[in-house]
Parts: sequence; structure tokens; C-alpha cells
Amino acid sequence: MGRFGGLCVYIFLLMIASAYAMNSTTNSFDLNVFKNQNTSFQTSFFNDENQTIYDIQIQGINNFYFPLISQANPLSSVDYSFRVYSNETLDTTQGTKLIWAYKEMVTTDTEYFNVNITSAGFRENNITIDTNDVLVFTNLDSVQHNIQEYYSTLFSFSVPSSGTHNFNSSDVGNYTIVDSTTGYLMNLNVINKTRLLNVHHPDKDIPLSFHLVCQYPQSSLSINLFTSAFTIDYDGYQDGVIQLLASEDTYFINLKMDWTAFSDNNFIMSKDQSRIITFRISPQINKTSETNKTYTFYMNITSANTPLYQKSVQVSIPYIFLGSESAGATNQTEFVYLFDEKKCYAFCQAYPDKCPLKHDTKVEYVVQKENRTLTEDQWKAMMDEKMRLKNKVDELSGKIDSSTATTQTTMKSIDSGLDYNKNISEQSLEKAKNQNTSVAFLILVGLAFVCVVASAFLIPKVVHSKKASNLHNEGRF
Repeated sequence: MGRFGGLCVYIFLLMIASAYAMNSTTNSFDLNVFKNQNTSFQTSFFNDENQTIYDIQIQGINNFYFPLISQANPLSSVDYSFRVYSNETLDTTQGTKLIWAYKEMVTTDTEYFNVNITSAGFRENNITIDTNDVLVFTNLDSVQHNIQEYYSTLFSFSVPSSGTHNFNSSDVGNYTIVDSTTGYLMNLNVINKTRLLNVHHPDKDIPLSFHLVCQYPQSSLSINLFTSAFTIDYDGYQDGVIQLLASEDTYFINLKMDWTAFSDNNFIMSKDQSRIITFRISPQINKTSETNKTYTFYMNITSANTPLYQKSVQVSIPYIFLGSESAGATNQTEFVYLFDEKKCYAFCQAYPDKCPLKHDTKVEYVVQKENRTLTEDQWKAMMDEKMRLKNKVDELSGKIDSSTATTQTTMKSIDSGLDYNKNISEQSLEKAKNQNTSVAFLILVGLAFVCVVASAFLIPKVVHSKKASNLHNEGRF
């Protein structure tokens, strides 16, 4: 059927009894069509009687278009094509019949024609009847009237006052009737309507049923999930992207996955259209035991006219302590523990305020309910495991406490060293300051001594030079 490879269906119509003119193998049909596509089907049947049959058809029902086959020859096969069209999607079963007719001589039903006789003549004075019909003469006058054929005495009769008379004739012809009482005439034409006609016999109908499924034309989707693995904190979210490509018009595409909301849903894509859809994964985590796990989900992509598509998505939830969980009564099944040394250290480093080592509950365990009671040995083994884990956690707590004490001691030692170095530095600075002061004093004393010596040597020379200058000026030299 068209681009979908064609749908050629041979339907064989059932003959309920051997006396029927049609012979076939089934009377129930399953048909599949596509919305808004005019689809043709073909069937064949066999006329197994030694006479011609006429007006062959399947009685009309919704969404089907059955033709009328004028005739089928005796002992012959007839091809029969019909169409189906629907502008809506549906799934329905409808009943109908295969019908046909025979050629037969048919006499019409008897009809009654009224003719009133009055003193002023016939009322209805020109009439045509079948040989099977009846004329009813009614006398409306107060006296008797005598009626006869005008040109002969082929028939005659009297009608009393207020009386009636029924008349019919098997002789075909045109007659003039006279009311001899008044002399008025009327024309009567007698014909024979018995003739060869196509006659349908309902008792020979064959019941049929059609189961019709109308869908959208089939399509396919090419899907590209850009990221299929996510690591998300229990109270966080991550976004992803998926791309769809439709091979044909695709209707009511729906995407669904746990923990996930999509930017678009329940939409239509045309042929060769590509579409980008974003989605957000928000974990629904409420318990510690639900963390430190990788969940596998399936993104389901469905539509009205494609198969179901599934894409696997993995969501990893890092460990986080969300509070202790009670083990419940002893009639629960065995627990599983969620403690790992390396993960615990890493978690405590990342989330120090939520570190399980700071809480009273040192060991977390989850009780899985399976409606069966633990044996005494199982319960003891569970308690032993709990104690072992508690000791392990206490040991880890001790290591952390010891590490903290060591760190504090180291810090004190560093602080003490820093204080010592500070004191040494201050003392060195003070000593250097005092040394600088002494050197400056000695320099000043030396300078003063040099000045005194220089004065003692230069002053007598200056005095002697001055005296010599004065004597020269006086002309003594």
C-alpha cells in the first residue's frame, strides 16, 4: 500500500449453504489502513449456480465504499474491488451483508382507484390501471346509474344510489365507458405491468463483518542521546540533550523517564524534521541508603505511529549521610552496610558537617523487607557484623582524633618556634642599636680632638702672618 510496501488483500466471502449463489471461505475480515489515505482492497467470489445473478454488492457501512456489480455469469468467478477511507484513527468492528438479485417476472401489487359517479358525469374521467388493479365506482347521486363499455357490451353493471361497485379487467386495451343514465363518458386504459425485474431475496444474504483499524502512517525516529551517564548530588540536578529525526510525519511524540522533566512533550514532527530537546534529571533521594549507588533508567520515546524506543541512562548518586535508618524488628531480612573507609574519608573531607563519624550512629544499615523471619543464627551474624563495623568506625574515629592531636601539637611547636625567633630578632635589633650609638659617640670625640689639635697649630701662624703684614704696611720692610 503505497510507500509502505503495498497491502493487497484477497477476501473470500462466505457461503452459508450450498443453495446460495456465492461460494467463499470466510465472512470475517481484518483490515488495516492509514488515516487520510484512500486504500483499495480486492476480493473475489464464485457464482456456483447455473444462472446469472445481478446487482451484486456489499451493503454500505461507515468508511467503506462498495461498488455495484451489474451481473455475474453462471458458474463464474468475479473480482470485486472496494475502498476504505477514514479521516480519524479508530478500531472498530462493523457488520454488513453480501446481497444480489435474480431476474424474475414481477406482478405489481394491487392498487385501488376511486371513480365518483354524479349527475354531472364521472369524476376522474381519464385513468390508467394495471390488469391487477381495481376501479371502485361510487354513486353519489340519488338515482341508480348504469355503466357499460361504450362500443360493445364487453362489460356492464349498475350502481345503486349511494352504492359502490368494484371493477377490474385482465384484458389489456383502451376502453370508453359510458354512464347510460346521464350519457357522460370516461376513458379507461388497461395495461399489464407484470415484467422481468431484478428481485432481491433477503433470505439469501450472507452476513459479513469487517474489523477495521485505522492508524497514522508508520514512521521511524533516529535518536541521538548526547550524554547517557550522569553523576548528581542527591539534592542537585543535571541537564542533558537528545536529538530526534523523523523519517515521516510523526504524531504525538512523548518522552518519559524517572526523575526527569523534558523541555517539550506530546508534539508532532514532519517528515525529515530534526528536533533538539533538553531534559533535566533531579534525583528523588530521601535516604542515606539510596546514595552511593548508580541507577539505570530507560528513557521511553513513544508516538502514535512509531515503535517504542528506549535509551539507557545511568545516574550515579554520591554517598551522603542523611540520618540513620532503623533496622526494625528481628522479623526483617538481613541488612547491607554502606561503609567504605576511603569513601568515608573523602566524604568527611567534602562534607565535614555531615560526616557520620561525628554522629552517635556509627554504622548505617538498611533492612530489606521480604516478609520472612531471620533465624537466630542470622540475627547473631547480623549483630556481629554490626559490632565489627562499629569497631572499625571507632578505629577510624581514633585515627582522625589522633591525627587532629598530632596536628595541634605540631602547630603549638611551630608557634613556640616562631615566638623564640621573634625574641632573638628583637634582642639582635636592640644590640645593634646600642652598638650604633657607641660608634657615633666615638666619632664625635675624634672630630673634637682633631679640631683642638688643628687650632693649636694654626692659630700662632695666623697671628705671626698678621703682624708681618702690618709692618710691611708701615714701611718697616
